[in-house]
Amino acid sequence: MSENRPPKNWRRIGLTALMIAVAATASVFIVRSIADDQPFDSQLWRDQASMDNESEVRSRMINDLQSNVLMRGMKRSEVLLLLGNQDPGYSSVDYDLAYMIGYQSGTGAVTQHGAVTRSGGGIRLLTLKFSDRDRLIEWRVLMR
Repeated sequence: MSENRPPKNWRRIGLTALMIAVAATASVFIVRSIADDQPFDSQLWRDQASMDNESEVRSRMINDLQSNVLMRGMKRSEVLLLLGNQDPGYSSVDYDLAYMIGYQSGTGAVTQHGAVTRSGGGIRLLTLKFSDRDRLIEWRVLMR
């Protein structure tokens, strides 16, 4: 009784590999559609400060702003020209300027032991630090 079929475990491996490939491809399309990044637009950014902050305008622009617009050594006046005045209510001794990007909902993760952990959501802020000579030295996105 000779069979010309591969052993069962090879079929299982092939099927598993196919499922992983399909899941990875679907994930890429989902992430791209959710991200919806857009180029930084100074006027839109500044207009967002007067809105209700429910819009995702700043969230979609933040990657381009950090990667292509903000540069170490920029003068404070240049940054203020781009971003406008700091959003009210977000001052701190840890940074010089803060801008609300938007809200982030809570997330969940599964540990290696199968337990589900949750972290609460919060407000995403773009924070900026300047040197004593009013030059941009650092920026980062923080959760508050």
